[in-house]
Amino acid sequence: MKKRLSIDTVPAFKSCSWIQRSGTFTFRPSEENGRLVLLMCFGGRAETDTYEPLTEEKYLIADDELSIVFDVDPDEDENGILGIGFDGVFSTEKSIESLAEHGIFNRKPIAAYVNRLREIKEKSDDGQAVSLLEQEALFCNILNKIRNSVYLPRDKNLAMEIMNELVAGVNGKTSISGLARKYNYSRNYVIEVFKAEYGTTPYQHLMNMRVSAAMDLMRTTGDSLGTIAEKSGFGDLTTFFRAFMKVNGVPPSVWRREQMKKKKTSVTLPDGKTDNEENGVGEK
Repeated sequence: MKKRLSIDTVPAFKSCSWIQRSGTFTFRPSEENGRLVLLMCFGGRAETDTYEPLTEEKYLIADDELSIVFDVDPDEDENGILGIGFDGVFSTEKSIESLAEHGIFNRKPIAAYVNRLREIKEKSDDGQAVSLLEQEALFCNILNKIRNSVYLPRDKNLAMEIMNELVAGVNGKTSISGLARKYNYSRNYVIEVFKAEYGTTPYQHLMNMRVSAAMDLMRTTGDSLGTIAEKSGFGDLTTFFRAFMKVNGVPPSVWRREQMKKKKTSVTLPDGKTDNEENGVGEK
């Protein structure tokens, strides 16, 4: 029965290498380098004794010693094989939280993570200190991108990508038109796909996240509303007030005063309750 890598728990990153020349290479499982290896081919051809050949945009996960014969054009900078040694668990159960031991991947959404891993590898080879935590995060992203390209329908994958972009750019200048151009889809298609998956439009979800961020700032800082609007990603006070009113039904200044009153009248009692709790304030 074919083996699968379980990713219910994140496999532990151990080492990585970038092979960019023709020759024979060996991977031996070890505690230091990892008990398993993920090989990703970005150009060229790699053959082993026990697995089918690796060609461009194919990957292999193995837990045994491998002798790899690699043939590649050395003049192509982006051609090569990325090898990542790690500790993980193989199983025979197929689920969305597992990866087949070999398959295909889409290099486009993975490229940035791979390039960063290569940069870190070069620094490490030069004797510079590098972050294991960052390498683990990059490895986790690579596994998730491979999984998404295998299991998720195109529209669901796009919706998840847009969601990730919105979360990452909540305080920045994220625009739906810009995301549509980035993923090479029409603006209406991006909105339709996102709404089908999450039940709201990407713009409204972005506004809701920004309003939530603004509310946190109003609770915890003495910043002016103009500063809060800027910090939470709103371009101006008018947009901020309109979005805040839509979510809370009152202007931000009124909401803030109400929160301050609640804070002043809430006194902690000896049993750990507040006087509001003791008197049933807020009960339905």
